[in-house]
Amino acid sequence: MNDKESAIRAFTLFNKKADELLNSTFVKKIFEEQNGVVLSVSYQTGEEVSNFERNGPDQENIKAFILDFRYFIINNEQSSFGNLAKHYDRALISDSLKDRFINTRDALNNFLNSPSESFPVEYNGEILTRRKIMNTFIDGGLSHSNNDEKVELFEKWRSIPPFFPIIESAFVSILASILDVIVFTKKLNKEALTELKTF
Repeated sequence: MNDKESAIRAFTLFNKKADELLNSTFVKKIFEEQNGVVLSVSYQTGEEVSNFERNGPDQENIKAFILDFRYFIINNEQSSFGNLAKHYDRALISDSLKDRFINTRDALNNFLNSPSESFPVEYNGEILTRRKIMNTFIDGGLSHSNNDEKVELFEKWRSIPPFFPIIESAFVSILASILDVIVFTKKLNKEALTELKTF
């Protein structure tokens, strides 16, 4: 398979998986329901009882979403952002389109490598980056993984009742933000496919 055929396959797969994500229950719940964490406190029994509850997509919705989401972040998938970068670099498409993709991918990496400005999460004195939160949830709790370190960290997070709904809400917010990048990249891919088919 030559570079052009590989690029067409990768761009087409990316866009197909993007459509599947957009039609998921996870996305419907993101847009239709109020998302976040609700703290309720009761003094009815004479002592304070507090409860943290996360609203939005439930565990089943999140797990189903992750099945397709992994196509964008696991580098053994031809549709991952990492592999897409190689196709954009080698494909016979305009430099302006290549630059727009590079800028989009750089912005995504900057977003993931930094902590949330509006919703910072600290654990054991470490301000967590969005990438660490995302990878810990995906590789440590939501998919089969041989990464014992991430599994152990995820289980520690889950064992802290007030903390877990908060960090899970941060994780859902990260996924929603990356979805915006996926939608934009899908548009770039459509332009790239049009250009490739004219050569």
